[in-house]
Amino acid sequence: MPLLSPVLTSVCAACPLLSRRSLPALPTLSHTTSVVPFVRAAVAQMDEGLSKRLRPSGPGMLGDEMKVYEAETCAAAADMHRISIVRLDGHCFHTFTKGFSRPYDMRIHVAMVGTATDLLERFHAVTAYTESDEISLVFPPSSAESASLPFNGRVQKIASVFAGYASARFNAHMSVQPFDKADAGEAILAERVARSEAHFDARVFTLPSQRQLVDYFRWRALMDCRRNSISMLAQAHFPASRLQRVEAARVLRMLHDEKGISWEDEPAFFRFGCFVKKEQYEKPAFNPKTQQEVMARRTRTVSRAFEFQPENNVDFLLLRFWPTCKEQQPWRDPTADPGG
Repeated sequence: MPLLSPVLTSVCAACPLLSRRSLPALPTLSHTTSVVPFVRAAVAQMDEGLSKRLRPSGPGMLGDEMKVYEAETCAAAADMHRISIVRLDGHCFHTFTKGFSRPYDMRIHVAMVGTATDLLERFHAVTAYTESDEISLVFPPSSAESASLPFNGRVQKIASVFAGYASARFNAHMSVQPFDKADAGEAILAERVARSEAHFDARVFTLPSQRQLVDYFRWRALMDCRRNSISMLAQAHFPASRLQRVEAARVLRMLHDEKGISWEDEPAFFRFGCFVKKEQYEKPAFNPKTQQEVMARRTRTVSRAFEFQPENNVDFLLLRFWPTCKEQQPWRDPTADPGG
């Protein structure tokens, strides 16, 4: 069944100067750029109309004209039949985090997990993952019954709304963190946080198969997070001049031999990042009709830190809830800290 971009549909419906019949035939759209040629055709038709002195005369028609030009740039839509990822990164966080505790500061960690939780709950992602200053959100393919990616997959809309919401929530979480204002350094940090200027950028992309989804988290959780955490741990104990062009294995030996520090002794959330998902659980409740105690099923959002295992973890990433059976638990270390 042909998939017509909502952007193109709204443009054709809204603007009296455009006619669907005058545009090229619409094939099945399977790429984010598939709709762009058709929007450009709409713009060309608009330009032709204007050259014939059909310039809109009223506010409504002028608005329709501007919407066509806007759609030419903003028309990209993700293929919602594929797995979608929205990744958010703290913009210039190296400046924002200057002066905080190294190699990590629990206040920033708590704010990042809180922001990831807010994003998952607000936009109904099935999995969120956070490490360092980044957050990844997973959206499964849309089905005939329901959509998964919000805003009909409109890339610019998703990126702008997600980045704005993440920025607002992160600043809100940071605003309630404790600071010892009697300390000069802490007072500077508190003043910086009070300005609420921390912000995120966002990108949206799709993955062709479940294998690429697992590979994505192999990259972020097993490679990038490990590299970042080793680097941050080393920077907390060695000058930058000693770390230039030094591979990770040698850095780990330097930490162990010269400082008596083992990366393996650091908290799990620092080494592996945190996954956030909804969890179903049972709790005692009272049924007023039967006047009896019953077990009621409730839902909560939980973050956990553990070493991601790529093998057989596609279901874990795409299912809405944390696994409930012990043998299905995706983490290797049952003593891993909860990450929050």
